[in-house]
Amino acid sequence: MTNKQILENLVNEIVIKLEQGISPWNKPWSGGNLACNAITGKAYRGINYVMLNFCSDYKDYRFVTYKQAQELGGNVRKGEKSRTIFYFNKFNKENSQGELESIAFWKQYHVFNVEQ
Repeated sequence: MTNKQILENLVNEIVIKLEQGISPWNKPWSGGNLACNAITGKAYRGINYVMLNFCSDYKDYRFVTYKQAQELGGNVRKGEKSRTIFYFNKFNKENSQGELESIAFWKQYHVFNVEQ
């Protein structure tokens, strides 16, 4: 799935919720917690924050990858759909002139809510 398709899907989901009379910026769970990784407890940021906090219908705010669910002794129910999130970072590499060059990269991960 391309970045454009992912963003189009996100916008479409927000529009659908608004048409249903649902404010997607209101989180469905109670308490002050934000969507986070169930293993690390680290809250998602940036576009991941929007995709998981605003477009999730789950009461639980914790998310895991398929592999993390298995490591926790769980499993993802057959037919459940994942959410795509992104990891952005950069690293320094020495170029041919011996200078440090910063190289940005990103990875996609597919996460499931622990209710799944």
